Amino acid sequence: MAKFKMDNTVTLRLEEYSKNAIAFMLLNLLIANIDAEVVEKNVLTGEEHAYYKVESAVSGFGQVSKVDMLESKKYDTVISNPPYSQSWIPQMDERFEGYKLAPKSKADFAFILDGLYSLNEFGTAAFIMPHGVLFRGQAEGDIRRKLIDNNLLDAVIGLPANLFTNTGIPVCILVFKKNRTHTDILFIDAQKDFVKNKNKNIMTDEQVEKVINAYKERADIDRYSSNISVSTILDNDYNLNIPRYIDSFEPEELPDAVQLAKDLNEINRESRALGLEIAEMLKQLVCTDSDSQKEHDEFVKEFTEFLLSSESAVTVEEQEAVIKKIEDVKKYLLQKMFV
Repeated sequence: MAKFKMDNTVTLRLEEYSKNAIAFMLLNLLIANIDAEVVEKNVLTGEEHAYYKVESAVSGFGQVSKVDMLESKKYDTVISNPPYSQSWIPQMDERFEGYKLAPKSKADFAFILDGLYSLNEFGTAAFIMPHGVLFRGQAEGDIRRKLIDNNLLDAVIGLPANLFTNTGIPVCILVFKKNRTHTDILFIDAQKDFVKNKNKNIMTDEQVEKVINAYKERADIDRYSSNISVSTILDNDYNLNIPRYIDSFEPEELPDAVQLAKDLNEINRESRALGLEIAEMLKQLVCTDSDSQKEHDEFVKEFTEFLLSSESAVTVEEQEAVIKKIEDVKKYLLQKMFV
């Protein structure tokens, strides 16, 4: 979890549980030449195991030093992308006071409450989360309700699926603010805004900028973003599922009528040609007795007349089904004639 102090020189505080990830994090900070504090921490239990300071340099690489302690502060901004639906051992402490504990099989709201506890009185927090946090019930539903009733939730932003290397599921960003001046919640549905890049999806700079601008302006954009009152959310039993508030359905474009007629006529011609081919094959069949031959000849005549008189077109799908049936009959007859 990264925590930023928003002033002219941004100071980073980063919290990570994995020792391997911390090693890469320290290297990246040195390469970027950024001042930072890094804490090896189990966010769920609150236990801190090691502390590092990264100091930038005017030229060349900066330096990393391991220290005994780092001062605990409240922060202007918290950005968190925790592991999704992590199991944990629920235990009440000051971070979770006033809320139910997240269920032991899904610690998502424990991460959220920990981040909110780290904010100062005017801070902003953003969490990248699975969509389940928007609608799951029981303890999670109760936590979600209290966060909304306490006027902390500022925005819900839906992102496309398959953006990240560690998961292919669609995710959302939950934005929280302390001491909000309004009570409505902004919903943004950017789930369709992506381009395919090999086996992953990416959002272009323009698509990201669209999200940022919609959030900054709290804009109501048809099929994209909308400010929703708390009373409306209450009417939905505090379910924050994005389609409840933004209808992003777009009707399919109607097909060109002239082209559709041409396609149907071509299919009709094809089906009649196949039918007449079968009729010619039927004429070559000879029955063993005169009565059967008479019945057979009558059938061939009626079948041929039907094909020649059938000029009406229905749907492409129905005509394609007819063609498939005729082809099946053709294969059957070929098999019977040449066994």
